Amino acid sequence: MSRGKVTIADVAERAGVNASTVSRVVNGTASLSPDTTARVQRAIAELGYRPNRAARHLAGGRTGAIGIVVPDLTNPFFATIVRGAQHAAHDAGELTLVADSESRGRGEVELSAMLARDVDGLVLCSPTSPAGQLRGAVTGRPAVLVNRQARGWPSVVADQAQAVEVAFDDVRSQGHERIAYVRGPSNKWTSSVRDRVAARLGAVLVGPFAPTFAGGAEAAEVLDDDVTAVITHNDLMAVGLIDALLRKGRRVPRDLSVLGCDDIEIAALTRPRLTSVAMPLEELGATAVGLLLDLIARPAPDVDSLHRTLPVWLVARDSTARPK
Repeated sequence: MSRGKVTIADVAERAGVNASTVSRVVNGTASLSPDTTARVQRAIAELGYRPNRAARHLAGGRTGAIGIVVPDLTNPFFATIVRGAQHAAHDAGELTLVADSESRGRGEVELSAMLARDVDGLVLCSPTSPAGQLRGAVTGRPAVLVNRQARGWPSVVADQAQAVEVAFDDVRSQGHERIAYVRGPSNKWTSSVRDRVAARLGAVLVGPFAPTFAGGAEAAEVLDDDVTAVITHNDLMAVGLIDALLRKGRRVPRDLSVLGCDDIEIAALTRPRLTSVAMPLEELGATAVGLLLDLIARPAPDVDSLHRTLPVWLVARDSTARPK
């Protein structure tokens, strides 16, 4: 047996078969007798052989890994989606490679292209790049979008229209009529849906702002005085907004009601505790991985039909009240 790194020839010698048989066992590309398969698998375990993922791809086999690209892993929204995706992948025996584009469209495309070389498929979370650029980046690998819909792409989204409607129903049921909606980034698919629904419901549109604590604080500086309730694009913005309002001497919810969206962990830790529209974040990630693995196993000719919309719900806490 060769010294150093274990090779496919070493496994073949130990198992008493030829190298092509080992390759077929590793890649699962042909039916072999149970005895032969067991001998090869035993040799692989005894020698600690690790197949090269890129080589397996070139040979037409599976790498056993999927790639996940997110715009910002420091944002709990995306971190929770990734956690759900990783749990689902682990349960299916798949590895995950996660890349953070740092909210740069070009980085998003570059990372997708890089991962596509070494994985069986990709999950792209809230991508903002043109669909054509993303298609070129994934180089024929199956890919599923999370929190974005685009023609010709499988996708998994939370019901964005329902999220805005649930938020408005809550504050209106408390007697609010002058309601502001703080917009998120204008290049996001989720923003386009929510902004359109908020406008239809008669909201005072404010922004767009960055989907961050600082973005929410900026929004506090431009709110109309007659607004009695504010709904924000996400919870981080709501927390930043509340902090800025308190520094200006305005109390939440006594002077102004604030309602966020996503229901990330911080929503229950703020003072006042934040009322929020909850998104099924872990389920988004897990559902996307399940859909992707189905596509890897059985490529579908009509990917437009492969779309899942998950429901949202209100989590009532302490940041909203009847107007004075």
